[in-house]
Amino acid sequence: MSRSIVLVVEDEPLLRMAAIDMVGSAGFEAVEAANATQAVEILQSRADIRIVFTDIDMPRGIDGLRLAALIWDCWPPIHVIITSGHTKPPQGSLPSDMVFFSKPYRETEVIATMTRMAVQTAKMLDHGAGKIIGTLVHHVADSLSNGSFLLFLP
Repeated sequence: MSRSIVLVVEDEPLLRMAAIDMVGSAGFEAVEAANATQAVEILQSRADIRIVFTDIDMPRGIDGLRLAALIWDCWPPIHVIITSGHTKPPQGSLPSDMVFFSKPYRETEVIATMTRMAVQTAKMLDHGAGKIIGTLVHHVADSLSNGSFLLFLP
């Protein structure tokens, strides 16, 4: 399996550097964005991003929850890990394949989650386009069944 690429979205430079170090030391390739606008630009230009690790609270543009919603709508095969030291998403508001960690988080737990997501993505890609279409259908059905479809519109 090739190295999965993780997009780290964090507005605080020191926290972003720490997250990039964590991602790299776990064997993933890290790409960085200082805000959601930069993250969207990167996602639009790169088809190889497999996981997004984003903070919720970012001062400019959209926050991490809105970014996660946009990823859900535009790039459903990408897995999202959301983190915050201040804001916690309401119970049941995230789709089943998005994960939230409160800051300070345990790096071992975040890395284990990234590894699980990378393995899931590799399996999905091994099964080809049919599996990807099935995953897209699953995302829409999951959104409709838990009432989060409207919540996740950008």
